[in-house]
Amino acid sequence: MGTKDMRSHPRTLVRVGVDVNGGAPYQGGMLYDMSVGGASVTYPEEIIPANDPLVVGQTLVLVVGGGIRFPAKIVRVFDGGFATQFDFSLTI
Repeated sequence: MGTKDMRSHPRTLVRVGVDVNGGAPYQGGMLYDMSVGGASVTYPEEIIPANDPLVVGQTLVLVVGGGIRFPAKIVRVFDGGFATQFDFSLTI
């Protein structure tokens, strides 16, 4: 039996590069899927974020397409990536 999907908005699969906080201290990855409420990001196999792991509740900025900024907080960390909830009230 799987876990219940608690998402408020349907997700669309997206495959595009994304920068996380402008690359410092986190390198970017690939935007995996996205909705009006959030996105999930996966890391390329060669990137291992073990030195400075992301944590649930942490705020960051996802930069898509070289300039579109999405302030977000991490809601889930999984093997190979993380999921975010957009929060446009953040001033980061």
